[in-house]
Formats: sequence, structure tokens, C-alpha cells
Amino acid sequence: MPINTKRIRLTAAVCLLLLFATQPAITDAATIETLEEQKEETIEQQKKHHAQLRQLQEYMASLEEREADIQEEIKEYDRRMTIVSEKRYEMERDIKKQQEKIEETNGEIDQQTEAMESYQSYFSERARAMYQSDNIDRGAAPLIKIFLESESFGTFISNIVNQQTILHYDDEMYQKFVNTNQALQEERANKKEELTKLNEKQDTLQLLTERYEALHQERQDYMEELVSEIEETAEKQSQTREYIEQTERQTNQLEQQIRARENRASQAVKSMDIEGSPFITPVNSGYISSNFGRRWGKMHYGTDYGVPMQTSVKAAAAGTVQRASYMNGYGNAVILRHTINGQTYETLYAHLSHDMVEEGQKVRKGEEIAKSGNSGHSLGPHLHFETHVGTWNGEKSNAVDPQTFLN
Repeated sequence: MPINTKRIRLTAAVCLLLLFATQPAITDAATIETLEEQKEETIEQQKKHHAQLRQLQEYMASLEEREADIQEEIKEYDRRMTIVSEKRYEMERDIKKQQEKIEETNGEIDQQTEAMESYQSYFSERARAMYQSDNIDRGAAPLIKIFLESESFGTFISNIVNQQTILHYDDEMYQKFVNTNQALQEERANKKEELTKLNEKQDTLQLLTERYEALHQERQDYMEELVSEIEETAEKQSQTREYIEQTERQTNQLEQQIRARENRASQAVKSMDIEGSPFITPVNSGYISSNFGRRWGKMHYGTDYGVPMQTSVKAAAAGTVQRASYMNGYGNAVILRHTINGQTYETLYAHLSHDMVEEGQKVRKGEEIAKSGNSGHSLGPHLHFETHVGTWNGEKSNAVDPQTFLN
């Protein structure tokens, strides 16, 4: 049949004016289905964000635990450096004292050396004076000289004893100087050796200080990196919590939209006068081969009735023919518009063999409008029947389960 495009445009304009002017409380199963899918996707995102948040929390706990360990290590290195610093101070003080002792010993050695040299000079002079005389040849024996100078034999013996005593005293004094000088030399050598050991200990303490300072700096640098990582992780946690809150808000909004659409659908059903103008099943025979809902991984927006070819198809309710033509996927199809208690509905009949009405035609409930067939995307003879609260559209956003309305 010829298409009355002018009437279609006029009808569409009137429908749009009615929809936008009155903003009817309409519902749509397709939108509910889409919202349900969006809700499931949002919940999955929530689960992922929660899992990510748990991982971040565990990672943060490990970072904070590591931070505490590093702080303890830094404190330990600080404590060790303090101890080493105190020991270095004590060592420097001991070294200074030891150096002063060495200087003091050096002074004593110098004094002893000077005294010993003076005594050696004095001893040499007196020895020469004792063994030499101007009246006796240099080769004369000392005893002869003493005998000749003695007044008597007793004096001679006394002079010999005195000379031996003096010699013995000089020898003792000289040996004492030698022993004292030797002792001072040994004392200086011991103090120098002790000073060397102190310097070695000081060098060791210096190495320890440098080592602890290096370790302290290393831990300090690591601590800065750790703090930066903690701050970054905290920021990620904050972002993840925001994502979770956002998805929770989205889930709540979707749930509210789903409930609102379900309520509007329920109100739309209640608004119909079931006794005065109910929808009826569009065929008198056959069986339901496929219901409204998801099928083969996608949404099926109507009810399929398995019927033989050329089965009579009736108007589900009184209304006006909005379309009677071939439609992609649907094959030969008819769309009727119904107004029940001020609410607009549209019904669609598809995969027809042929239609028996034209656009703009008024039809009665139960009036034959077409014959069933197998046109369009169809796997066998059947009738595809849709109901829409509001007008039909390509997205089927107003589609509801036909069994909701059928008497």
C-alpha cells in the first residue's frame, strides 16, 4: 500500500508534542534491561576498585611497616654515631695527654742527657788530674804518685781508699745517669708505641664514623623515597575511594532509575481499564515459542507465537494503523497505536505474509489486520508481537513484556 508521508509526519509531530507537553510516566523494558546491564558493569567495577583498594591498603601497610623499621635503623645509627663521637672525643683527649707526656719525657731525657754529658766532662777532667802530675811522667804508675805524695803509709792507704771511693762513687753516678737515661728512652718508646695505638684506634673510629654516616645517609635517602611512595600510594587510595564512591552513586542512581521505570510501568498497567478495553492475544491458535527477555546473548523485545503460514492476525486492542510496510529485520510489519485511559501504547506485528490494513486506518479490537508468515529475519513461520508503553522507536526503549497486558 502507498505510504502517506504527510500523515506520518503529522502523526509523529502530534506524538512528540504529547510526549514533551504531558511528560507521561512511561516505562521501558529495554531501558530497564540496559540499566540492569549498566548496573552489573558498575558493580563489577566496584568489585575491581575494592580489590585494588585492598591491594593498596596491604601495600600501604607494608610501606608503613618498612618506614617504622627504617626509622628504627636510623635511630640505631644515630645512637652508634653518638657513641663513636664520644669515644673519638675521649681518644683525642688521650692522644693529647699522651703527646704531652712524650714531650715531658723528651724534656727529661734532654735534661738527663745534658747532665750526663756535663758529668762525663767533669769525670774525665778529674780522672786526668788524678792520674797525671807535672812532676811525674805521663807513663808513671798512679800508685807511685800517691805513695810519693803521702806523708806516711797510713796516709798512703787512706789516699788509696779515698781514691777508690771516689772512683766507685763516680762510677755509680755515671751508671745511674746511664740507667736513668735508658729508662727514659724506654719510657718514651713505650709512650710512642701507645700513641701509635691510640692513633690507630682513632683511625678505626674515623672509619666507623664515616661508615655509620654513609649508612645513615643511605637510610635517610631511602626514607625520603619511602615517604614519597607512601604519599603516592595514599593518593591512589584516595582516588580509588573516590572511584568506589562514584560507582556506588552510579549504582544507586541506576537502581533508582530502574525502580522508577518499573513503577511507571506498573502504573501504566494499572491505568488501563482491563474490563473495558483489554489487550487480547493477537492469534487464536499456536503456542509461545519465545518469550520477552534475553535470548542468544541479546535482548528479545517481544513474544513469538509459533503458528502456521497464513494464520489470521488480529488487533490486540482498538487503535489506528501507524505503519503497514516492510521493516528491516521485521519483514512485513504493522504498527498500531492505542489510547487507553489517556495513556498511549503501540503494538507491533512482524514477519507477516502480508498486511490487510493501511496507514491511518481505524481498527477494532480483534479485527483481522494481517496474515502470519516468515518474512524478514525469521527461522520459520511465526508471529512476533511487541507492546510499547508510549511510541515504538528503533531502540525499543519503550518495549514491555506483552504478557503484562494480555487479558
